[in-house]
Amino acid sequence: MPIPSLRSILATPLHSHGAIPLGSLVGAAVGAAFSLAFRGCSNVVPDALIGGWMGIGWTNVQRFLDPDRTLTPLQEHELALVDYPAVRQALRDRGTSVNDLDALKVLAGEIEGDVNRMTRQFDSYCSSRGMPPNPLMRGVIRHFYLTHLRYPTIMLLSKLSSSACYLVAGSNEQRGTIADGLNQDGVPAGTVLRQLHCPYLRVDLANTALRNARAFSTEECEGEMRVHSVHASPGETLETLEPSALVSVTNRRHTRRRVASGEARPPVPDLVASATVRENVFRSALLREKLAGVAPDSRTWRELNRIEEDLAANRPCGHTVRYQGVLYQADDIHWEGRQSPGRNAWRLLHLKTPHGYELVDIVDYHRPRS
Repeated sequence: MPIPSLRSILATPLHSHGAIPLGSLVGAAVGAAFSLAFRGCSNVVPDALIGGWMGIGWTNVQRFLDPDRTLTPLQEHELALVDYPAVRQALRDRGTSVNDLDALKVLAGEIEGDVNRMTRQFDSYCSSRGMPPNPLMRGVIRHFYLTHLRYPTIMLLSKLSSSACYLVAGSNEQRGTIADGLNQDGVPAGTVLRQLHCPYLRVDLANTALRNARAFSTEECEGEMRVHSVHASPGETLETLEPSALVSVTNRRHTRRRVASGEARPPVPDLVASATVRENVFRSALLREKLAGVAPDSRTWRELNRIEEDLAANRPCGHTVRYQGVLYQADDIHWEGRQSPGRNAWRLLHLKTPHGYELVDIVDYHRPRS
């Protein structure tokens, strides 16, 4: 084993695992040297111990004061957590914030453990019913969990008399009441859960709805989270790029058909007639919560109202992105009170659903959030 040089030892990074032992050894050596120089050999050991402890303390002080101190690296799913208001509230309840990346990493580990447990329960449910679990269901379960993290417990319950299975957010005290309510004869489970004010997701229907889907979208309706499949439109291919750790941009490439000279061209659609058809535009619960503190006269509201008017008139714009495994349309928007150095990086994400356009969230997916 090669012996490290003095230069490499002195160049030990301040935040490496060897910095504390090195500081202790240097402090002990300095303490022993001063003892030998001024007090003789009788006090070398006590002075070396004192010097060692002083070296450890000084190393920790330098670590704290270092402006370039390294932070615990976060994975993609950990960075995406800060977009959920329930996650930010959970960190505040623990006396910290999203700026504490170590605390965020600990919370992310706890969340992934719970999501893995519920995913295994769902896989067991599918095995008992003889139906294959959809690979996208883990993302669906995780999205429901993060959206309703403020509830004390998230439980997976199934009806005894049918194949229905529910993911329910509630309290531990409600578990028995919910289980009894789901198995009442002649009473719809959704009615029982709405009366108990428990958000829920019918996971067996979601698993069926996502058959052959590439991604999913969700909407909230009277406490129920409904899942819709997202497919590529006919005549286009989805080409995924990876510009960052959080999002992959999707370019739409339409197939073109050559028109021979003399061949009748396809008729131009009547834009005036189609403009009279209005689309429903609604905001998700996540977006409504984010907009609660934004001033009514802010630039954010003006741009949001303009985008809503374009969507209601069936004039969608923006570009397609993949965010947290879901395909969205993204429009530029300024987020009041949030700084974005350089070119504005905030985007309004929205989806086309069978019921109209859903405005999902305002995010900056270009860089990690600090």
